[in-house]
Amino acid sequence: MSLLVLTSGFVLVVGQVFGVPLGLAFVETGSMSPTMEPGDGFVALPPALLGGVDEGDVVTFDAQNIENGRLTTHRVVDETPEGYITRGDANPFTDQQSNEPPVPRDRVVAEAVQVGGTVVVIPNLGDAVSAVRGAFAAVGDPFGLSVNQVVAFVLVALLAAYLLDESGAAGEKRTDRSTRRADGFSGLLFVVGAVALVVMMATLSMTAASGAMAVPYDSVDPGAAGQGGIPAGTTANASIELRNGGVVPMTAVLDSPSQNAALATERVSLGPRGNRSVNLSITAPPSTGSYEVTVERRQYLAVLPAGVLAELSAVNHWLAVLAVDLLLALVVSLVGVRLVGLGRVRLRPTRSLPLEVGFVRWLRSLYRS
Repeated sequence: MSLLVLTSGFVLVVGQVFGVPLGLAFVETGSMSPTMEPGDGFVALPPALLGGVDEGDVVTFDAQNIENGRLTTHRVVDETPEGYITRGDANPFTDQQSNEPPVPRDRVVAEAVQVGGTVVVIPNLGDAVSAVRGAFAAVGDPFGLSVNQVVAFVLVALLAAYLLDESGAAGEKRTDRSTRRADGFSGLLFVVGAVALVVMMATLSMTAASGAMAVPYDSVDPGAAGQGGIPAGTTANASIELRNGGVVPMTAVLDSPSQNAALATERVSLGPRGNRSVNLSITAPPSTGSYEVTVERRQYLAVLPAGVLAELSAVNHWLAVLAVDLLLALVVSLVGVRLVGLGRVRLRPTRSLPLEVGFVRWLRSLYRS
């Protein structure tokens, strides 16, 4: 059970680090009634794990205008070239009729798991989560830490305490070694699992943040320019928004295949949870009408120099992804081998609360140092 708790905690922490939603979420309003009532929870996964977003899916997206610009969970009711059309099940109108622009793929941060077309709902999860978040907020506020930072610290501390406690037990005498030889878990499998999880999350984060961005515009008669649009035959500036949902810095490599568009820069650094605007110059064609330009965006975890990532990306997007994954796999492997080794890590059956005992010992070691 302790190992299961630690593994679950590790999954949640890795998801927070790379900005890949993985785990549970809950709704705070009644806009999704009767599918989900306020406080009900649901299983949230990256859309890439569920085959992408389709009409009828319930998604959590980064709202621009509704819900005070917070994360919003609504159902996709249609798809347009500009993005998804969304609506709360209890609402008589779409979000786009409430001044919310169509939701592009890069602003969809999670998708609710459905079984047989029905969302898997966990009743009253929000009440429990709110109580726990309040406790973590009370702990983190004096130190300027967010709730997520406090949660991550506690989970990492528990993991470190557990591993240190088990490592320290290796030197103790065991009178029942011959009868308890099968107790414990494989260090090799633990390391392989950690590597697989980190690589999977890293790949998902880079894949979800990459893709083509369509920038629609109107080429208008010069006399009607005051009503919006770009006067035919002239050049105007637009901007595209880039975001990094994780705490690991990212490098964005941009390219516009459209001949009438030019980017101010083709390489952008994004800090933890950071957003950046990039200027895009668009020259409207002589003929009036509605058009769009395309910007190819490829984002990578900035574990390699930006120049190296740009060169690899120019050859092939997946080559750059592979290079990042290999480096992360090497680092996680070295750390895992150092912490638990590759042999069998034995658990002591005489300790019914290894997590709690390990954490207390870890805290004591801090005071002694």
